[in-house]
Amino acid sequence: MPKQMVNRRSDTRHKLPGAEIEFNTRDGAHHVLPLMEVSIGGASFEIPRRLNGIEAGAMLSDAMIRLGRFQVQGNLVVMHMVPGYGPDYTVGVEFHPRTDGDRNKLIDLITRLESLPKS
Repeated sequence: MPKQMVNRRSDTRHKLPGAEIEFNTRDGAHHVLPLMEVSIGGASFEIPRRLNGIEAGAMLSDAMIRLGRFQVQGNLVVMHMVPGYGPDYTVGVEFHPRTDGDRNKLIDLITRLESLPKS
């Protein structure tokens, strides 16, 4: 009998065209990358190749999710990296908002996204 795959994600992820995720790795490198999806508890993005300091379990500090003038600050924990086609990887992260205000902004964004008609 085939094994069942367990999906730990309980929140719906939403695509955000034009959004970016920004963060620092422990080696001091600063990265700004296109954000693929976001949810209340996490996000995903692609990296063009393996990058120093981005591996499962890594803490990425001074993170920001940005869409136009909208910004939410926090920290990231890398949950997984999945090889893509070619040299790129998809990175899944937990997002921990920095303040209650950041958490509220993220909740407001997700609430608005969930109220949009599904296409």
